[in-house]
Amino acid sequence: MPPSAATAFVPDHALLSRSPGETRVALLRGDDLLELHLFRDCRPGVGDCLWGRVLSRLPGAALVDIGAADPAFLPSEDMPGNAIPPPGQRVLVQVMQEPRHGKGAKVSGRISVTGPLLAYTPMRSGVSLSAKIVDKATRSRLQDWGRRALAPDEGAVLRTGAATAPEAALAAELAAARQRWDVIQTQGERPLPLAQALQGRRVDRVLCEGRDAVVQARAARPDLAPVIAAAKGGDLFAGAGVDEALETLLAPTVPLPGGAAVHIQATAALTAIDVDSGPLKPEEANRLAVAEIARQIRLRALAGMIVIDFVAPRRDVFTAKKMLAQDLRQALSADPVPVQVLGVSALGLVELRRDRQRPPLADLLLAPAAPAPLPEAAALAALHGAVRAGLAMPGRWPRLRLSAAMAGLLDGPLRPARQEAETTLGGPLGVEVVAGAAPGWFEIGWA
Repeated sequence: MPPSAATAFVPDHALLSRSPGETRVALLRGDDLLELHLFRDCRPGVGDCLWGRVLSRLPGAALVDIGAADPAFLPSEDMPGNAIPPPGQRVLVQVMQEPRHGKGAKVSGRISVTGPLLAYTPMRSGVSLSAKIVDKATRSRLQDWGRRALAPDEGAVLRTGAATAPEAALAAELAAARQRWDVIQTQGERPLPLAQALQGRRVDRVLCEGRDAVVQARAARPDLAPVIAAAKGGDLFAGAGVDEALETLLAPTVPLPGGAAVHIQATAALTAIDVDSGPLKPEEANRLAVAEIARQIRLRALAGMIVIDFVAPRRDVFTAKKMLAQDLRQALSADPVPVQVLGVSALGLVELRRDRQRPPLADLLLAPAAPAPLPEAAALAALHGAVRAGLAMPGRWPRLRLSAAMAGLLDGPLRPARQEAETTLGGPLGVEVVAGAAPGWFEIGWA
């Protein structure tokens, strides 16, 4: 990724870009993109606490209307007392998994109020500690603090950062979580994007662009306020090479040095990854592939079951693949999302499971039936481009020509995003529907 004047800063930094209806957060180390998070106002996100209404009961579960396109799925074991409310009753739920291609979000009635140091669990009592806190004395000290600080009906999960945090910081975060819980019980809560993107992650600086982006970022992470600043000049993501990198993250084939390649194919059931050695020896191709596969899994936000078909070496196949599984486990150790490398199957496939904390990037950007832009993503990109064009040329007025599918979204679920664009531009945005245009097609012109 090419460096630029806008992004010449210390390692482990974040870029936040706010555009109508969407907030994007990129996490980088130096010039290398580590993760890309997309947050859309029209979609419920993991961690959102929402008041919904029970639509119907299922065996051991219920369908809940939370204002999304598809009803949310609420298992009975995720309700206090395992009791599902009757149809028509309002219920406070928290999104655990975001919706995917016609499947509604998975929600829980057991709310967790999360922060950088701890997660407050007002419906579950007891103190739990991150598995990464291994020092026995530290664990004992934190458990003692939790027992003193929490009421009998309260609970908390202490994160890794709690191990080195002073007790005053833990107490302040607990007090803030209690205040948030009071608000959540009356009006719900949608966590701010930067807070969600940085859960379990550390950055040294945050650069922001877009309307109220700095204010939003500082509200999300007050502890980072001194290192949150507005970017100067140009398109922040384009200047850092993030937009260019995103195109490669949607491609099914990732080239490796020397002519080898990694092929990635996601299905509803699992993600299959195949290593092609090309002109290289199997051992060399597999060695290159391990690091790239770990990188692509994190960048693409792949989750669930993942199977990898490494190139079979000439001899000692099973032993060699067990070593590759171990190498992959080491390469994935820096991933903040829990990953289990399960080993080598009888068919010689390396199997792993990664927790699903957010949708894969492809789900948010590509239509499921073909490698074409998802109309929702295209409509938000059109608004982003129109606002950028209008602000760059204040004397002219942008106009969108787009497909009927996108126009329907801008008049429906994305209407608030369109209104946000018009507020930024200072007037109504012209829209022309082009008959017969592909669902994700648009162009920006001038009125």
